[in-house]
Amino acid sequence: MTYIPESSAPPRTRGTGRFPSGVEVVPRKVWLKQWKKDHAPGKHHVTLLGPTGRGKTTLSEQMLGQVISPDYQVIVLHGKIKGRDKVIQHMAEKNNLRIVHKWPPPPSLRHRRKAVNGYILMPLEHPGEDVDQENEILRREFAKAIHENYTRTGDKRVITHIDESHQAQEDLKLRKNIEGPMMRGAPNNNVFNLVQRGRFVTYHCYNAPEDVLIFYDSDTDNQRRYSEIGDADRDEIIDITSNLRREKAADGRTISQALHMRRAGGMCIVDI
Repeated sequence: MTYIPESSAPPRTRGTGRFPSGVEVVPRKVWLKQWKKDHAPGKHHVTLLGPTGRGKTTLSEQMLGQVISPDYQVIVLHGKIKGRDKVIQHMAEKNNLRIVHKWPPPPSLRHRRKAVNGYILMPLEHPGEDVDQENEILRREFAKAIHENYTRTGDKRVITHIDESHQAQEDLKLRKNIEGPMMRGAPNNNVFNLVQRGRFVTYHCYNAPEDVLIFYDSDTDNQRRYSEIGDADRDEIIDITSNLRREKAADGRTISQALHMRRAGGMCIVDI
């Protein structure tokens, strides 16, 4: 891997190298195993905050890989057309997810002999509509998928993975649709919110999840929202995340350290 420094500022010398005393740097494999152990279906929403290219989708894919099984149904809501995001394609292949463009998927996919672990719902490449019509089509399909997960009964556990939550909430007007499962709860439904532009999303994305993972973000407008994460000290979060490092993997994907904050209390650095 190639090291990419976040800034030219010298590393801090307090605590664990760059971070304050008491903030432990945990190897990613160790952290993922512990997260799986703590994960509670229907109660364990997750938000990942950070700009494009910081490694949010990569980390969320790794988290899904810990819990995905025949007992789970994963629905990834992805606003880009096929081929625009190689990480999403990798997620589909690694976790046995099928790409679909309408919800619900056709019966031929839902009842295949070889079961799938879930679906990635994304727009058609060229639907032949203008931007407003394209957004309305995508809004309708996303809304149906969110509603089905929210109202699902039985023992099947569900994860609704929203790859660009600010787009879904703002451009597609799905803020209330997303707030429902997060705030009112559902027996087996977890929501993963990936947030690029934190200043635009509902505060529920900050205070409802059990886990919030924060990547470095230099945007001061986004940083102002950090104070809404439980009892977090915004300046401390900025101080810690400004020293996170990232690396470029051999396949071109970016993998970054992230600050993990639990709603129940405590924080650590998820290492590369």
